[in-house]
Amino acid sequence: MKRNLVTAFAAVAGSQVLILVAQALFSPLLIRVLGPTTYGEFGTLSAGFGLLMILVSSGINGGVRKFIAEEHESDTWKSNVFAYYFRLALIFALIAAVVLVLAAEFGIVGMIFSPKYTPYVYLLALLVFAAQFREYVRRALMGLKLEHIGGMLNVVYKITYYVTAIVLAFLGYGVAGVFVGQILASMIGFVVGFIYVSKSVSLKSLFQSTPSDFPRRELFNFNHNSIVYFFLLKSMYEFDILMLTSFTNSTLTGYYKGAITLAQFLWLLPTALQGLMIQSTSDHWNNDRLQKIEELATRSTRYVLLLMLLLAIGLGALAPVFVPMYLGVQMEPAVTPLLILLPGTVGFAIARPLLTINQASGNMRTVIIATGVAAVINLSLNFLLIPQYGMLGAALSTSIGYGSLPLFQAWGARVLGYYPFKNARMGRISATAILSASVIAIMSLSFGATTFADLGLEWLGILGTIPISILVVPPLGFLLYSLIAIATGAIDLGEIFEILVKIPDPVGSTVRPIKRRFEASKQFGNEQSRASAIKLIVGLAAVIVIVSGAVMAAGFPLLAMTPFGSADEGVLGSIVDQPPSPPSDSSGPSYNGTVGLTPDLTPSDTSTPSPTPSSPTDDAVTVPTPSDDGGSVPPPVDDTTTSASPAGNTTTTPASPINNTTTTAAPPANDTTTTTAAPPANDTTTTTVSPINGTTTPPSTPAPGTTTEDDGLFEFQLSDPTIHVG
Repeated sequence: MKRNLVTAFAAVAGSQVLILVAQALFSPLLIRVLGPTTYGEFGTLSAGFGLLMILVSSGINGGVRKFIAEEHESDTWKSNVFAYYFRLALIFALIAAVVLVLAAEFGIVGMIFSPKYTPYVYLLALLVFAAQFREYVRRALMGLKLEHIGGMLNVVYKITYYVTAIVLAFLGYGVAGVFVGQILASMIGFVVGFIYVSKSVSLKSLFQSTPSDFPRRELFNFNHNSIVYFFLLKSMYEFDILMLTSFTNSTLTGYYKGAITLAQFLWLLPTALQGLMIQSTSDHWNNDRLQKIEELATRSTRYVLLLMLLLAIGLGALAPVFVPMYLGVQMEPAVTPLLILLPGTVGFAIARPLLTINQASGNMRTVIIATGVAAVINLSLNFLLIPQYGMLGAALSTSIGYGSLPLFQAWGARVLGYYPFKNARMGRISATAILSASVIAIMSLSFGATTFADLGLEWLGILGTIPISILVVPPLGFLLYSLIAIATGAIDLGEIFEILVKIPDPVGSTVRPIKRRFEASKQFGNEQSRASAIKLIVGLAAVIVIVSGAVMAAGFPLLAMTPFGSADEGVLGSIVDQPPSPPSDSSGPSYNGTVGLTPDLTPSDTSTPSPTPSSPTDDAVTVPTPSDDGGSVPPPVDDTTTSASPAGNTTTTPASPINNTTTTAAPPANDTTTTTAAPPANDTTTTTVSPINGTTTPPSTPAPGTTTEDDGLFEFQLSDPTIHVG
């Protein structure tokens, strides 16, 4: 099969789809097995290891992919490039492993984070070698334009890693089991990839010195410049996790790690496209074909933006239902940071193709400046907001940092001589997003968390437990979004056919006759057809809104758990009165587990003294029976006791400010007068008078020493009432 950019993208994207499927299947299992706290510990160690590997491998991997892809007159060029960077990879991995072992031995890890992380560092020292060479051979394969092999190598690694890690974690090995799974999977990936690389380069070059005319300095300079660049880039999605662990606790870190993992799922195709750009544009830069580079950048930016907006709108609309179903109910606090992260995730995805195109120019100074400014913004905001606002501060800081990245990369592109947003159709894409987001949100809210089982269709089994919105909103939302995008001109039908026909068979062969009929027709692409499409879309949107309104009127969201609370409470009541209980962790301040807005201790973290039960001698006062049917004393305080009369009227009598007593006026003659001891200040006690014999029934109170929660936010205890029957 002849290689072109579309077929190469299809190969890489195909492997990325398989990786996404593997992640979608295995990630929630791993999170459920580990639990939020242990998953937070794993996330902290992974973030630190990721930053370390930037220093160890980023320049090497980027260099071998760039320089091995270039065509030179020398037949040994590719072999020499592979051998030169292989030796550098070995030296850097050895240095990193020694540093990790020394940091563990001398207690540096325990001082920076916690002593509980120290044993894992020895495993990370082994993982340095395994991960270094697995990724090195994969990048070499991509530089040799064997993207389909490099992509499948990544699939094998991901599946092996997840299966091994989940099994070992389930057996009780926890974080250590996860890292052992990574080491084993990386070793398998390296062996398989090395076999394929040996078919394209001479392995003898590994044991021979490079020729005297080999440009070692150029390759090495690209290496250390790339290290700075990748470190700045990687810091944008690692520092937030490390800082969140330092300022809060592992539980909140686990929630945030779950949210950012879901958000990064959206980078599937942008990452695949980014992986192709450096070898696809290196020749264009060498031959100064700026117009071709601008065309590639503009089109890739537009396609990525269209796709990312669709995914972000769908995930944002379904997040309150999808996150608890997918990651588990214990991960429900991850919903709020996920929603905050989505706008920035879209921005980072837009920047991904530009990052690689700019890097391929070889002008690393401009790329480093553009990336560094965004990284500094991200780091500064994290430092300012995380101590005050917990995981919400981390989400907001990261989202702003992500969103600034495409702006600075566009500035870098203009410095390099091309305009990436020249024909990106930003206005049309914005209109597409706004129109479709409104309807998709209405659809999602109309169904809430209602399942088929709630409608009495228990015979559907497991399918019946899935929220209806998860099954209905994605296909209808995709159809509506696609039609709006075509109608607004954000993308043309001709462009869609142009992409589809280049995809390998059977897709390409199926689409070609349709494309020919499309090109022969004069009814597509003109203003009349576009106006007709807009009318069709408006009609479809109206139908969806009307049906959604009918669904909401039928009370679908109230049949089961709503996105914000239970059906019995109602949506607003659940938001105000029943927030989830915050997590408790003795290792750090107790943040609000749902939103992470304040580092103040929650009421559950402070002790509430129990009031001393009132003595019958001191607190009980008997009131003579009045001649009328219920008078009132002027209220000196806020505490009141309400008693019902036989006729249904109520009489309010204030509590005494002197001895904490509440005196209830007697009902009509021949009735019994009851006096109750007042509860703690500012609380209200309701006493009901029987319409039959006038006896007064005291309110039900918990047993002595028990604690009652009024709304999940505060705790108090009620003293036992003292009742005197006259």
